[in-house]
Amino acid sequence: MKPDHLNSSAEWDAPFFKVLAKNDTGAGKGHQAGVLIPKALRPYFPVLNGSTSSSNPTIDQRVKAALYDGERFLSVVDTRYQYQSWHDTRSHEARLTDQLGPIHKIAQAGDVLVMQKSNRDPDHFKLTLVKKTSTGFHTLRPIIGRRRWGPLNIER
Repeated sequence: MKPDHLNSSAEWDAPFFKVLAKNDTGAGKGHQAGVLIPKALRPYFPVLNGSTSSSNPTIDQRVKAALYDGERFLSVVDTRYQYQSWHDTRSHEARLTDQLGPIHKIAQAGDVLVMQKSNRDPDHFKLTLVKKTSTGFHTLRPIIGRRRWGPLNIER
């Protein structure tokens, strides 16, 4: 994968990333679904209206995602960005979940998920899986450094 595939364009805003943990791939002992969105990445996603409580543990919004395995297009899915309070029984978290199977089933801990928001539709995202065994990963690694998530400044 060439880094310019991930550059911002008329269609897509500047990329941001997350190095996937076991828990993001379903391989963790909790078998969680979807990708945990750290607090630092939440500003890239839609504002969720409402609040959680013990009687209303989840607020969410449907978003569209174009899924890629490197440069290979997989599909467009209707996914969900959610904030979950777990009825206040454990730490609250935001996740991108639902319909991510085409990426979820091939992702492994240590792979990088590059995300971009559409410049035309704030509820449309591009999710590109960069496998740790790919040449694209070796191109991204020096840019990412030791960070686990954040903006991906690849335009030089």
